[in-house]
Amino acid sequence: MLGFVEDKSFAHWFCEINKWIANLTKFGNWKLSESLKNLQQCKTYAKSYSSSHRPTDDLVLFHFWIKI
Repeated sequence: MLGFVEDKSFAHWFCEINKWIANLTKFGNWKLSESLKNLQQCKTYAKSYSSSHRPTDDLVLFHFWIKI
């Protein structure tokens, strides 16, 4: 996944997205284990990963964020 960050820090959005995922777990569509993990950041980009659970398999998603 590719994202562009215009405002606030990478760490802010990492935490904010994980809050959204935690909230979605209340409705049964998401699992807390699908949260973003392992934020690694430099000045102009950041990366992390997550797992997406499917009935037959799990997907690993890599998230790349670019500061614009």
